Amino acid sequence: MECLIEAQTTQSVKFKEKSVVALFTRVCEWLWGYPMIIVLLGGGLFLTIRLRFIQFRIFREMLKETIGSVFTKNKTVGQITPFAAFSSALGGTIGANNIIGIPLAIYFGGPGVLFWMWIVALIGMATMITEIMLGQMYKEKNQSGEWVGGPAYYMRNGLKWKKLAFCYALILFLQLFVSIMVQSNAVSVSLGHSAGMPKLITGVALMIVTALVVFGGMKRISRVMSVFVPLMAGLYIAATFWVILSHTAELRAIFKEIFVHAFTPSAALGLFPGAAIAGTLRWGLSRGLYSSEAGLGTSAIAHSATDVKKPLTQAYWGMLAVIVDTLVICTLTGLTVLCSGVWKEHSEQEVSSLVAYAFATLIPERAAAHMLSFFLTLFVLSTIMIMIYYGEKQMEFLRPKTKMPAVRLFYLSAILAGAVCSVKLVWTLLDFFLILIVIPNILAVIKLSPAVKKALLEHSRNKSNHLNE
Repeated sequence: MECLIEAQTTQSVKFKEKSVVALFTRVCEWLWGYPMIIVLLGGGLFLTIRLRFIQFRIFREMLKETIGSVFTKNKTVGQITPFAAFSSALGGTIGANNIIGIPLAIYFGGPGVLFWMWIVALIGMATMITEIMLGQMYKEKNQSGEWVGGPAYYMRNGLKWKKLAFCYALILFLQLFVSIMVQSNAVSVSLGHSAGMPKLITGVALMIVTALVVFGGMKRISRVMSVFVPLMAGLYIAATFWVILSHTAELRAIFKEIFVHAFTPSAALGLFPGAAIAGTLRWGLSRGLYSSEAGLGTSAIAHSATDVKKPLTQAYWGMLAVIVDTLVICTLTGLTVLCSGVWKEHSEQEVSSLVAYAFATLIPERAAAHMLSFFLTLFVLSTIMIMIYYGEKQMEFLRPKTKMPAVRLFYLSAILAGAVCSVKLVWTLLDFFLILIVIPNILAVIKLSPAVKKALLEHSRNKSNHLNE
């Protein structure tokens, strides 16, 4: 009788735990629906209007100051170059979302999600520009003589919100541990399916490769990223172009579906459960927000490590990062999945491998699976490396005298934990932490936007005076 009561009690506890987890998951899913879209997209629209559509006004100037200056010699000795900071920040945004998140959005939201992803990227550029400029305006030098900045610094130095700045840094420090677990899990699952690689071995290998880079500090990370990120992005762009060019006959119809289904329910509604207009809008906006990181403030941490005279100079590179990550790489992933037709041919359980199935229309399926694992590993490695740097900077803000090797070991353990564990609950925790990061950052960015507007007006006046001379 006692055993029966004990068993019933245990089952009751487990049922309550599942109920709590399920409730927590539903709450997070609802918050990351329209409430967060309103906060992030609304904030981006506010900044776009207040800064007089800055992302469109300076577009030509941005191309000249970024792509046009890549091969110019850097005159600042011993400092991190703007291009290296751009590569590092881009490495932090190019991750599993680019390969897995976009096909997932298309499956549940239909082709129209790409249209709304483009919209949020274009609007999010204003947020990104503001974040990076504020990072430059309120950064400071640490005990090692290196520039450090980001949301915690402009909350403390710009708004004097010391308690909120502390909370932001602490939450981001914890969130990055969870985020690294999610990234490493994506690789371990992919390599397990394609090559039969044990999860433990995958985790250890990722730890070793990451440690070799991150123990050299930001300068080594930036040097690796300035070569590694353009190379891996170039290879992935070439591979997706190959698939798209092999299905050019479908391109015209695909673009028609993208624009039509952005405003009307998809015709094949049964194929993707969320393909009504509301679902299309939600998935498109959320993927765009995840991809660009505009609103999270994390990119400003990497960009603040540079030594530039004008805040807008580094913001140009932030704009370019959004273009490369969201408007180029995510778009190519979406077109690859759509043009190949694989989005209509596979079940929900196979969504994470849709890019591999697209590659398999041209090469053997096993080789395609290996190709997907290869790109996913490269993307995740770059993301984890820069995330560890972000975590170091948050701990440095919280406790300046903390030994950074201990912080790096803390995050390296997250790689192993994520590789061997099931992370269904971790994904929900990640979403919850991101909510706690986004809200104070958007509030701070909006409050400090007059300072950014003033800096932009001063830049315009100086530019006019220079032209008149």
